[in-house]
Amino acid sequence: MDQKVLTDSQKKELIQEILGTEYHQVGNHFPLFSKMIDNLGTMNDAAAISELVPVLTRYLSGTATTSVFSVASMVGILLFPVHQFINLVNANQTGHRMYSYRAIAYTIVGWAFSQPIPAQSARIILNIRSGSVVKSVATVREYEKIWRETSLNVQNQLNIICVTKNIDVQLLKRVFQVMGEGNTGRLSALILESFESQFGPTTKPIWKSNYSVCYPH
Repeated sequence: MDQKVLTDSQKKELIQEILGTEYHQVGNHFPLFSKMIDNLGTMNDAAAISELVPVLTRYLSGTATTSVFSVASMVGILLFPVHQFINLVNANQTGHRMYSYRAIAYTIVGWAFSQPIPAQSARIILNIRSGSVVKSVATVREYEKIWRETSLNVQNQLNIICVTKNIDVQLLKRVFQVMGEGNTGRLSALILESFESQFGPTTKPIWKSNYSVCYPH
């Protein structure tokens, strides 16, 4: 297949050809499939469409539909148990919650690109230790513990999903790579942005102010 830009109708026809009787599972998730196809074209790898469309279908199976492209919907599918962990451990600690969500983003990116998963965000820790209100060593250790436990939860959940939905690990990694347009910083930014809904009007601007800090920093 050449690398012309496909229309929505052409994409739907292509997906239906690949999935056959399973096409109905796409539902309102089509914008995600559309974005993946667009990004595969951008990455000069359109031949992978027939391989990745079934993977995305299995990954999304049994989940609520969405009418817009959103990495948030992909992350939400993956991380419901991890959200429960975050809410339990960091219920009233905004800084801890923010650090947990950043740990999620960095863990997914490191996993997806088969790179070492960062043990911390060095930039955020530096900010914590050198801000106007300097945190104690004990507080920094709390942040390190939160990161470690969150990251392990994410990795476990990734493994569980691959096993229970019969998804090849390398192919699911490829799906996340494509969604990030083959760029670790882009995928990191998309995942960080997907957590905006977890913050209220007071804390959301603080969260967004750190978008310039991306994986692996």
